[in-house]
Amino acid sequence: MDRTTSEQTTAIAALLTEFCWRVDQGLGDTVADLFVEDGRVDTPNFKLNGRAEIHAWFAGKAGTKLSRHCWSNLRVAPLGPGRFQVDSNLMTTSGPLPAPQSGGKLAVTSSRDEVLFEGDEPRFVNRTLEILFEGVLASGVQA
Repeated sequence: MDRTTSEQTTAIAALLTEFCWRVDQGLGDTVADLFVEDGRVDTPNFKLNGRAEIHAWFAGKAGTKLSRHCWSNLRVAPLGPGRFQVDSNLMTTSGPLPAPQSGGKLAVTSSRDEVLFEGDEPRFVNRTLEILFEGVLASGVQA
């Protein structure tokens, strides 16, 4: 079985960051580019199969709300040549536009991804999210 190199881990970390950045910047129409052709997204709230469904979902959400995503606790394990299981935690805050917001939704999820390198580029094969915590951010709190 393959070993994970530091270059692969760095590229996978960059893929996670790029996903979050594109969603947060309202670039949903480019999110599907981060997936293999038959990639999948599986969450408690929706399931998507293939780049066309992924594109339609995220493009349709672009510019409809304010969100910020932060991931942490990256763990990468080889599954075979150029294929990896990627575990991380993801925190998402969201609310209606425009900024600045007072309050909003908060979710903390456990993410299990399968990533495949196509040449030097990592792509998501599958993104599976499990919600661990969900709530509303307090508003009107002063430091």
